[in-house]
This record gives sequence, structure tokens and C-alpha cells, in this order.
Amino acid sequence: MKTGQLHKTGSPDLEFGLQGQLTLSQLNIPAEFEGTRLVKGLALQPDGKIIVGAELFNGVPGLHVYALMRLHDNGALDDTFATKGITSGSFLDGQHCGGEKVMVLPDGKLLLLGWTLYKDGWAHLVIARFDQEGNVDGGFGDRGQLVIENTATSKLVKTSQSLSIDAEGKFWVTANYVDPQTSDHFSGSIFSINPDGDWNTDFNRTGRLDFKDTQRPFTTVNACLSQDGRLLIAGNTLQEGLDTAYVARLTSDGQLDDSFGDPQTRGMHTLRVNDKDCRFNDLDQRIDGSLACFGQCGTDLETESQGLLTLLTPDGKPDQSFNEGNPLLTQLAQQSGTRWRCGYVQANGCMVALSGDSELYLARVLPQGIPDKDFGNLGQVKLDNADLGQLPPFQLIKRSDNRILLSFNFEHLDGLGRIDSYLG
Repeated sequence: MKTGQLHKTGSPDLEFGLQGQLTLSQLNIPAEFEGTRLVKGLALQPDGKIIVGAELFNGVPGLHVYALMRLHDNGALDDTFATKGITSGSFLDGQHCGGEKVMVLPDGKLLLLGWTLYKDGWAHLVIARFDQEGNVDGGFGDRGQLVIENTATSKLVKTSQSLSIDAEGKFWVTANYVDPQTSDHFSGSIFSINPDGDWNTDFNRTGRLDFKDTQRPFTTVNACLSQDGRLLIAGNTLQEGLDTAYVARLTSDGQLDDSFGDPQTRGMHTLRVNDKDCRFNDLDQRIDGSLACFGQCGTDLETESQGLLTLLTPDGKPDQSFNEGNPLLTQLAQQSGTRWRCGYVQANGCMVALSGDSELYLARVLPQGIPDKDFGNLGQVKLDNADLGQLPPFQLIKRSDNRILLSFNFEHLDGLGRIDSYLG
């Protein structure tokens, strides 16, 4: 890399890992963890240290286990956390499990989503809490965790979870499920949990809502976001044979908020472009309350799929300040298509998005909806991923110094996670 490019936005952060990249194989992880080393969650502490939710394979009992790690801002393991930087275990004795999304709570405790196998052979959703030093917090749920069992007709889709927290410290968790008898019948569920791990029964009387009805029988929830005591969710719903992207707002008791979205679909904003399957994969909020929606136009299998990015007003209408109120379509990878798997809004209103497939692209768009030509190569950066297959989840978070942190997983060697840092 030329000297003049070292500090250009979109360039690798050379102070992180090895030339801006870090695989879990580079960390000083104990020898019993061999094979699978997947990055499933990323979060930042206020001091800039990085919390990693992970799935590891422990060869001693021969089990996949959950793990939490803490890294310094340069990617080195923080050996003051837990046991030499890592805490791990099983949610249920003798059962395979894994960590997923992670959140640093306002009091410094850590909330980890995960999954555990049951004797029925299916993965079930788990929510667990740990203290600042990585110890299980027995004051949460049942001895530190809450297991949400599948129903007879809905089985958890791993890596589908999302997580948010409201001003009162209540948690919103979403996950997607499939019918084991009919694998194309899917549904999204929303769970509302009190700070101590009990169900928030003010939400839909039970704390749980399966987000579907007779008009929208197959609906996924891919992202959630707390907004002034209400919940925003985004995903895709099957309408007239095609997936339609949507954003919906729910009241605190679990009802669709009629003041949000399109007049014909009150409580929801829906979007379909060019008669293609469309979906939103992530959601973030700008300082002014407008909503940035990151997704795709086209399926995961279509090589002509395009990245889908749109901006909505706080009440769910197209924001005219962004691309004249129209969705922005982007295609960067000609062989595999472009799909914005995740994204966020920077303090200056720019939107950063990551396309995760066999080719990975990081891009930045200016607030008005045009590529930021000062970022990378005219607004985008192709990641060095050695053309290896990738495994979800794909994650993207903003560091306090406005650097960009992302993660994904290589498919080879039973799965190997990588974390990259870029100048933002």
C-alpha cells in the first residue's frame, strides 16, 4: 500500500491485528479448543475493548461450546478477563451449544444470545448474562440463563437472532423459526424480557409474539431496534408469491402502531423493487430519528442480486432527502451479487454497509444517497478473503474512534472466524 493511502478512509487499520486483520487462530486460545472457531457476536465496551461472542469446539469433552472473549483495541487477548481472556462452557451439560450476538449493558454486564441442543436434536434459543469479568451472573433468569424452548412446529434457525435494549433496561430479542415438516414455512418471533431475566408480560400478555397473521403467513424478523418505548423490526414477508421487505413498529404491548408506515399497511412500511424478492437484513437510526434500512433485491442464489438501501422518516415514510425518496440499488460483485447483510449510520449521517457472500464488499454512502468517493475505491472496498466460502453471521459495528470493525467466518477448517478493522 502506498504511503499516501495509509490514512485514507476505507484503508485497513494497521494498528489492529496483522495489517488490519485478525483470525481466531492468531489468538492465544487454549489448546483444547481446536477445529471450529467461529465469531458470532461483536460489541464494544466504553473503554474501546472488544467483546466477542463465539462458538468453539472443545476437544476434551468433544462438544461445541459458547465462548466470550475480550480483546484490547489492537486485537490482542485481554488476559485480565475471565481465564486468560476467555470464558466458555455449555448451557446444558453434555449438549452442544454456541454463542451468538453479544451486548455490553449500561452497567457493564454482558448479555449473550446463543443456542443449545436438546435431546430432541434441535437447537433452542438461550439468553445468558455475565458480569464484567466474564462470570455467569446468577441473578439473571435461571442461574444466569433463560432457555426459550421451541414449539412442536417451530425450530430455531441459528444465526438469525437480533437484540436490542430499551431505556428501562428491558431486552428485545428476535429469532426466526422453520416448520420441521415444511422447511419453506418460516416465521419470526419476538421476545420481551425484563432486566432480571423474567418475561415482560406487558408485551402481548406473555412476553412473546409470533409475528405473522393470515395476510402474512411467512414472515421473518431479521433486525430489531428500540425507539422511545416502542419496537422497530425489519425483515421480509411473503406476499403474492414474492418476499417483500418491511419495517414495522410495535407498541409496548405488542400491537402494530397505526401511526407508522404506509396508509394501506398501517404499522408497516413495505417495499418490493422490480418484481424481485426483497428483504431488509439490518436497521439503524440516525441522530434525527430517520431509519436506515439495509437489505437486498434478489435472493441469496441470484448472481444479479443488488444491495438495497433506503432511508425512512421516523414514522416510516420514504425520506426525500435520501436518493429523492427512492431505494438505492447497488451491484458490486458480478459473480455472486451484492446483498447488504448489515450496516450502521455514522455520526455524520453516512451509511456503512457490508455485503457478505463469496466476495465481501465494504461500502459507504453519503447522507443524500450517493457513494462516498473518498472512501476506499470510489466508495467501496473489496475485502481480501482469498476467495474462500463464507459463513454467517456478517457483522459490522462502529468504534468510538469512528473506525469500522467487522467480522465473518471462513468455511474451511470446520469454520474459522475473522475480525477486520478499517479506517472510517
